[in-house]
Amino acid sequence: TLATTEPQVSTAHPAAATSRTHKASKLPAKANRMKASTEADAAEALLESMLSRTAPPTKYIAGFRTRLGKELALERNRRSIQVWLECFDHSISGAEVINAKNPGMPYAANQTRNSNLNGKNAPRLSVGRKAWNVRLQGIQDLKRLIEWYSAQ
Repeated sequence: TLATTEPQVSTAHPAAATSRTHKASKLPAKANRMKASTEADAAEALLESMLSRTAPPTKYIAGFRTRLGKELALERNRRSIQVWLECFDHSISGAEVINAKNPGMPYAANQTRNSNLNGKNAPRLSVGRKAWNVRLQGIQDLKRLIEWYSAQ
Protein backbone atom coordinates (compact mmCIF):
# COMPACT_ATOMS: atom_id res chain seq x y z
CA THR A 1 0.00 0.00 0.00
CA LEU A 2 1.09 3.53 -0.69
CA ALA A 3 1.25 5.84 2.27
CA THR A 4 0.26 9.41 1.66
CA THR A 5 1.13 12.26 3.90
CA GLU A 6 -1.17 15.13 4.43
CA PRO A 7 0.09 18.57 5.39
CA GLN A 8 0.24 19.06 9.13
CA VAL A 9 -1.90 21.92 10.36
CA SER A 10 -0.75 23.57 13.55
CA THR A 11 -3.35 24.15 16.21
CA ALA A 12 -0.92 26.13 18.34
CA HIS A 13 -1.74 29.70 19.23
CA PRO A 14 -0.07 32.21 16.82
CA ALA A 15 1.86 33.77 19.74
CA ALA A 16 3.43 30.37 20.43
CA ALA A 17 4.72 30.21 16.86
CA THR A 18 6.12 33.72 17.20
CA SER A 19 7.75 32.72 20.46
CA ARG A 20 9.44 29.71 18.83
CA THR A 21 10.59 31.84 15.91
CA HIS A 22 11.92 34.48 18.29
CA LYS A 23 13.90 31.86 20.23
CA ALA A 24 15.37 30.44 17.04
CA SER A 25 16.50 33.91 15.97
CA LYS A 26 18.50 34.20 19.18
CA LEU A 27 20.59 31.11 18.54
CA PRO A 28 23.42 32.89 16.71
CA ALA A 29 23.75 35.44 19.54
CA LYS A 30 23.88 32.59 22.05
CA ALA A 31 26.53 30.86 19.93
CA ASN A 32 28.53 34.12 19.94
CA ARG A 33 28.26 34.33 23.75
CA MET A 34 29.45 30.74 24.05
CA LYS A 35 32.42 31.51 21.78
CA ALA A 36 33.19 34.63 23.80
CA SER A 37 33.03 32.65 27.01
CA THR A 38 35.38 30.04 25.58
CA GLU A 39 37.83 32.75 24.46
CA ALA A 40 37.66 34.48 27.86
CA ASP A 41 38.11 31.11 29.59
CA ALA A 42 41.20 30.38 27.46
CA ALA A 43 42.58 33.84 28.22
CA GLU A 44 42.00 33.37 31.95
CA ALA A 45 43.66 29.94 31.89
CA LEU A 46 46.71 31.40 30.12
CA LEU A 47 46.92 34.30 32.59
CA GLU A 48 46.64 31.88 35.51
CA SER A 49 49.47 29.75 34.09
CA MET A 50 51.80 32.75 33.70
CA LEU A 51 50.85 35.10 36.58
CA SER A 52 49.56 35.04 40.16
CA ARG A 53 45.94 35.86 41.03
CA THR A 54 45.35 38.97 43.11
CA ALA A 55 42.07 37.59 44.55
CA PRO A 56 39.31 35.14 43.60
CA PRO A 57 37.69 36.43 40.38
CA THR A 58 34.37 38.24 40.32
CA LYS A 59 31.74 37.63 37.65
CA TYR A 60 33.30 40.45 35.61
CA ILE A 61 37.01 40.74 36.50
CA ALA A 62 39.90 38.34 37.13
CA GLY A 63 42.92 40.12 38.61
CA PHE A 64 46.53 38.98 38.23
CA ARG A 65 49.99 40.18 39.29
CA THR A 66 53.38 39.70 37.65
CA ARG A 67 56.37 38.56 39.70
CA LEU A 68 57.58 42.20 39.61
CA GLY A 69 54.26 43.43 41.08
CA LYS A 70 52.48 44.86 38.00
CA GLU A 71 48.74 44.19 37.96
CA LEU A 72 46.66 43.02 35.00
CA ALA A 73 42.89 42.46 35.02
CA LEU A 74 40.89 40.42 32.50
CA GLU A 75 37.34 41.50 31.64
CA ARG A 76 35.68 38.09 31.85
CA ASN A 77 32.37 39.04 30.16
CA ARG A 78 33.64 40.51 26.87
CA ARG A 79 33.29 39.02 23.39
CA SER A 80 37.00 39.66 22.82
CA ILE A 81 40.04 39.41 25.06
CA GLN A 82 40.16 42.69 26.94
CA VAL A 83 42.58 43.51 29.75
CA TRP A 84 43.48 46.42 32.02
CA LEU A 85 47.17 47.26 32.46
CA GLU A 86 49.36 49.71 34.38
CA CYS A 87 51.51 50.40 31.33
CA PHE A 88 51.38 49.69 27.60
CA ASP A 89 53.57 49.97 24.51
CA HIS A 90 51.74 50.88 21.27
CA SER A 91 54.24 48.80 19.27
CA ILE A 92 52.74 45.55 20.63
CA SER A 93 51.04 43.84 17.70
CA GLY A 94 47.47 42.57 17.85
CA ALA A 95 46.54 45.06 20.59
CA GLU A 96 44.22 48.06 20.50
CA VAL A 97 43.76 50.66 23.24
CA ILE A 98 40.09 51.15 24.17
CA ASN A 99 39.02 54.49 25.60
CA ALA A 100 35.88 56.17 24.22
CA LYS A 101 36.63 59.44 25.99
CA ASN A 102 40.28 59.68 24.86
CA PRO A 103 40.90 57.21 21.98
CA GLY A 104 44.32 55.57 22.03
CA MET A 105 45.11 56.95 25.48
CA PRO A 106 45.10 55.41 28.96
CA TYR A 107 42.20 56.06 31.32
CA ALA A 108 43.03 59.13 33.39
CA ALA A 109 43.30 58.64 37.14
CA ASN A 110 39.89 60.28 37.65
CA GLN A 111 38.15 58.54 34.70
CA THR A 112 35.41 56.05 35.65
CA ARG A 113 35.89 52.40 34.72
CA ASN A 114 34.70 48.91 35.68
CA SER A 115 33.75 49.05 39.37
CA ASN A 116 35.27 45.59 39.90
CA LEU A 117 38.70 47.20 39.42
CA ASN A 118 38.86 47.89 43.13
CA GLY A 119 41.09 47.55 46.19
CA LYS A 120 40.48 43.80 46.38
CA ASN A 121 40.85 42.69 42.75
CA ALA A 122 43.18 45.24 41.19
CA PRO A 123 44.07 48.16 43.47
CA ARG A 124 46.74 49.47 41.09
CA LEU A 125 44.17 49.66 38.25
CA SER A 126 41.32 51.29 40.17
CA VAL A 127 40.04 54.86 39.91
CA GLY A 128 42.70 57.18 41.27
CA ARG A 129 45.40 55.66 39.05
CA LYS A 130 46.07 55.79 35.32
CA ALA A 131 45.22 52.49 33.56
CA TRP A 132 45.25 51.15 30.01
CA ASN A 133 42.25 49.20 28.63
CA VAL A 134 43.51 46.97 25.81
CA ARG A 135 41.64 44.66 23.42
CA LEU A 136 43.65 41.78 21.93
CA GLN A 137 42.96 40.01 18.65
CA GLY A 138 43.72 36.52 19.93
CA ILE A 139 45.28 34.29 22.55
CA GLN A 140 48.77 34.45 20.98
CA ASP A 141 48.63 38.26 21.17
CA LEU A 142 47.74 37.94 24.85
CA LYS A 143 50.69 35.61 25.42
CA ARG A 144 53.10 38.11 23.80
CA LEU A 145 51.58 40.92 25.87
CA ILE A 146 52.01 38.95 29.12
CA GLU A 147 55.65 38.18 28.26
CA TRP A 148 56.33 41.87 27.61
CA TYR A 149 54.33 43.05 30.64
CA SER A 150 56.03 40.59 32.98
CA ALA A 151 59.41 42.17 32.17
CA GLN A 152 58.25 45.71 33.04
